[in-house]
Amino acid sequence: MSRRWKGRSRAPFRSAFDIVPLPDLLPDDAVKAHARDVRSAVLALTHEPTLDDLALEQALAADCFHIGALGSRRSHDKRRARLVAQGVRPEAIDRISAPVGLDIGSRTAAEIGLSIVAELVVVSPRPPPATASSVPRPVRSRRSSR
Repeated sequence: MSRRWKGRSRAPFRSAFDIVPLPDLLPDDAVKAHARDVRSAVLALTHEPTLDDLALEQALAADCFHIGALGSRRSHDKRRARLVAQGVRPEAIDRISAPVGLDIGSRTAAEIGLSIVAELVVVSPRPPPATASSVPRPVRSRRSSR
């Protein structure tokens, strides 16, 4: 659990916590437990290198369709150096989208969140597009002329 939640009440967010269970795991353990296949995406959002780097290492070892991390390009260069020092191959590190999110000039938390969701939509695995001949045409009623 994030240090930000230590000692704080979840009461104001009770309904959200009832819908989406939050595991009481460190990020790397959560990635190990939940990012199991190509339908998984991992986003490192804590700004805490000791937590993010461990989670990113686990994500790089998994079959996630997308791996992203918050931070500037400069902080990602530092992250890259730390991961290489931990034995992660540079070509594996290239899988990390950092800074995560589409470049829409985000400044606020809401804008950053929107840019991240937009990036996930863009890179998410999708079935191949249907051809025009395989798409059923809508049935249109014909009006009788009076």
